[in-house]
Amino acid sequence: MKKSNLPAVAPSNGGALTMANWPTQRRVKDEAQALDRMIRATKWMESALERLKQSPSKNSLAEAVEAREFFEMRGTKRLAMARSDEDKWIDPLEPPDWRDEEWCVQRSQVSKVLAIFMGSFPTSNVKQPQIFTMQLLEDVMEREPSYAVLESTCRELRTTLKFMPSIAEFVGELEKQTQQWSEREGAHWLAIETYDELVAQIPATETRFATEQAEWEKRRQAAEEKKRADD
Repeated sequence: MKKSNLPAVAPSNGGALTMANWPTQRRVKDEAQALDRMIRATKWMESALERLKQSPSKNSLAEAVEAREFFEMRGTKRLAMARSDEDKWIDPLEPPDWRDEEWCVQRSQVSKVLAIFMGSFPTSNVKQPQIFTMQLLEDVMEREPSYAVLESTCRELRTTLKFMPSIAEFVGELEKQTQQWSEREGAHWLAIETYDELVAQIPATETRFATEQAEWEKRRQAAEEKKRADD
């Protein structure tokens, strides 16, 4: 039987196996929450923009302003702008040694993540752990997950299950996290595009309302003058 390709979880200092250059769990969670907030803000801006175009009114204008302000608050706009600057922005969740020179996920790095994950369960019902770990690594490597996807997968399973999950359960959660992070990765482009369009539409609508109000006032004064002349 072949030995497992996963490294042993046996650090000399007696602590858990860790990598100093990996983003912390807290950082990955914060990034996910910030991007999810960006997605929610974008959906609100899209809805407000559609209403403002199709049914312009004081209410739809007020909603548009609120949606714009929500996007601008709590650093959501700042995060989107930073991510859109490809020349300066570097994925904060991608360790420098996660991929090789050809941008392929490195097997050794995935092995370390899985080793930490398996070591986090106090008991295991795996009858042939060497075969299990080898096949789990193969199935994960086939999907070449980003660090954020794999870390999120491990964290979700580690905090919701009492026993070591099957490979099917692990892969299922991995695919779920892949879909979620895929939506987050492109969120900033849509956010900025929607925000720019909304920012342009708000003053245009305000100008339209002002023009309509001026025309209405002009007609009202004309009607009053005509009434006085008739009297």
